[in-house]
Amino acid sequence: MASKSPRRSQLLTEAGLPFVVKTKEVEEDFPADMPASEVPVFLAKKATACIEYLEHPGDILLAADSVVILDDIIYGKPTDAADAHRILRCLSGRTHEVITGVCMYA
Repeated sequence: MASKSPRRSQLLTEAGLPFVVKTKEVEEDFPADMPASEVPVFLAKKATACIEYLEHPGDILLAADSVVILDDIIYGKPTDAADAHRILRCLSGRTHEVITGVCMYA
């Protein structure tokens, strides 16, 4: 799995699927004019940086990325605790979207 997400690890564990986490640091930039709903899949495709980890026939590389969208603004991962509080204040009491893009390579 090309993700450090504890939640994604938990989901695979609960599904009874064996997996190994292997990641690389990659830029998570996206084109400024990209529609917000397309950003998660664009970011999930960063898994191509980990293609070399497919070592054996039948290996599968799984990557996912989620974004929170409110008023066409994408809220990424908070940079620190203060940023997390700011984001939560913006989202609190408001309807927002959480979209996850998933890419799988075999």
